[in-house]
Amino acid sequence: MIHGKGPGRPAVGQASSRRRAEAWTRPVRTVLTPAAVCFYNRAMAENIDEITINYEEDGLLVVEELDRVMLSRGAWTTILFLFRERDRQTGEFGPPKAGLRRYQKFRGEFRKRDAINLSPKSAALLLETLPRWFEELTPEP
Repeated sequence: MIHGKGPGRPAVGQASSRRRAEAWTRPVRTVLTPAAVCFYNRAMAENIDEITINYEEDGLLVVEELDRVMLSRGAWTTILFLFRERDRQTGEFGPPKAGLRRYQKFRGEFRKRDAINLSPKSAALLLETLPRWFEELTPEP
């Protein structure tokens, strides 16, 4: 290890111990967007069947769940949702979309951890690709 110049100086490329300590005690400033505030203040589901993607804003349904398929159950739950979103300008619902959501059970409540929305184009690509992959990788008997 190369020592810094002078007594009590940190090595080259190393922060002083005082600066390292200050970094741990500095307050972290968190800025929440309105969507994040809405997400964090939202009531969480206590069982898997209560989980929904329906979302209302000012009493108006903005995201409407059309169907769902449970892909996995347990502490980490994966659900495939079919839904549609309301266009804010026209007020009409748009075309159906698919979305994968992962929920983790934490302190008795399911909390959303990951989300992937699939457009009709990406869903069609998945339908084309997945069977081909499994056919190629499945050994012949």
